[in-house]
Amino acid sequence: MQNQGVEPDRVTLMELASACGYLGAVELAKWIYLYIQKKDDIQCDLRLGTALIDMFARCGDPHGAMQVFSHMAQRDVSAWTAAIGAMAMEGNGKQAIELFNEMLHQGIKPDAVVFVNLLTALSHGGRMHKNVDVAKYAAEKIAQLDPERPGIHVLLSTIYASAGQWNDVAKMNCRLREAGYSPDLTNVLLDVDEPEKEYLLSRHSEKLAIAFSLINTGQGMPVRVVKNLRICSDCHTFAKSVSKVYNREIIIRDNNRFHFFRHGSCSCKDYW
Repeated sequence: MQNQGVEPDRVTLMELASACGYLGAVELAKWIYLYIQKKDDIQCDLRLGTALIDMFARCGDPHGAMQVFSHMAQRDVSAWTAAIGAMAMEGNGKQAIELFNEMLHQGIKPDAVVFVNLLTALSHGGRMHKNVDVAKYAAEKIAQLDPERPGIHVLLSTIYASAGQWNDVAKMNCRLREAGYSPDLTNVLLDVDEPEKEYLLSRHSEKLAIAFSLINTGQGMPVRVVKNLRICSDCHTFAKSVSKVYNREIIIRDNNRFHFFRHGSCSCKDYW
């Protein structure tokens, strides 16, 4: 496009930011942001700014997301939602609450999506701090704003289980069944012998991706992995060990959150 002399407009950059976030291409994300900053004829309005926040969040760069957010002249509920979502993906429940309180202080009325992002952030932080009061408040607000959203019961049940509140877990499970939910067991693996289990574990995609990245990147470069499934405990332990042995930062985005592995430990504190 640029080789043919066609300059991208705001809509093109929004689509490019969306694709960048989907791929987790953080270097390209930084290039897009710098490109916009250098272009005087491109107005970084609410929609473009929100797209950039979401882009950085999905690329595992919460600092970049907050940099865009802090430079926005105006912020609507979508911008606040994206910023809180960035903290949710990082597992930073404390800053998510701070952003939520600041949003209320500025008179922005939260919608159901804001509360879902807040609850997601709290579900990660609550596993370490065992404080479910704010999470329960967020869940009640979501139920009021969007009573047909079933995922809220799953999230809240997970939070209760992490805090050891099994009676509340049972209540949530009853609500799910009353709503018509039943577990899908079609993809449950059958029993296999130990050598076969070990072989299957060694073929997990994140292990192969980490090995490939170590071979093809220089010393000190971060290793970035994007996957569409939740990371298993074995791969999580593997990534911690590799980060310590090779002294490399490993960033894995699964379908639940970001994991930042440094010096043999993970940002999730082994709760995910």
